[in-house]
Amino acid sequence: MDKAVIIRPFGFLGFHLCMKLLDEGIEVVGIHIGGSSHSSSSFEEKRMEIGRNANFIETDYLSEELEHTSVIFIDAYDLYFRGNKQEILIYTNIIKSIQKKTTGKIIFLLPNQILLENNEVHNKHRHMLTTNSIQEIYLPTVFGPWQPEEFTFQHFLVSKLKGNSEWTVNKTEDTEDAIFVRDVVEAIFELITNSDEKIVIKHQEKNSWYECAQYLKIPTNQGNNKKLVSEGNIKIKRIQPGITAEEGLEEQKRQIKHLIEER
Repeated sequence: MDKAVIIRPFGFLGFHLCMKLLDEGIEVVGIHIGGSSHSSSSFEEKRMEIGRNANFIETDYLSEELEHTSVIFIDAYDLYFRGNKQEILIYTNIIKSIQKKTTGKIIFLLPNQILLENNEVHNKHRHMLTTNSIQEIYLPTVFGPWQPEEFTFQHFLVSKLKGNSEWTVNKTEDTEDAIFVRDVVEAIFELITNSDEKIVIKHQEKNSWYECAQYLKIPTNQGNNKKLVSEGNIKIKRIQPGITAEEGLEEQKRQIKHLIEER
């Protein structure tokens, strides 16, 4: 792979994936759609962190760049937790436009929570996404630097560092499984194959979210035990993280402190 497109390059996973691809020497075209990336308060900080990498190009529309790209990533992962779950369906619909412009492989990054039984977004997503030429990768709670504040760990850490005692557990996130963001990106990078399989990425060990919560001293019950939709063509990929949860959470905490001090 010489060139990749990332839709929402400054989204949570999109940004870390962009950094990984650039580190590998791969040219990246970042496409912003509907202003969703621009609306983030961290947009400029992320842009500065990427820097003036000659291999990174930004654009606001589905351009001719798609025509010559072998892999297109769509980061819809964190949209589900931002209060408008239906926004994922906007990106499901965008796939139809993308397929008219490219024969490249499309990888759709989604939260595993939309696989829950009787989930309205999942049912609409399945109805709209009738094509088989897309690899869907479903993810548990992903934590680390730049985790959106809608997630429990980020919300708790920001509140604590600002001296605010008010915080809440996000009841829509996976409270069984949690994986550090760079480990997730490594797994996604390894899954770039010719396969169109649907894959759920999970931690090698059970109750990893709860262990993170214990380390942060977040009072919560263990696990949510919600049942995911059983689909015969979905495969489970369990990964063993490269760093401990404690190391990942401390890195996340340092980044938050840096941003608070800078602002």
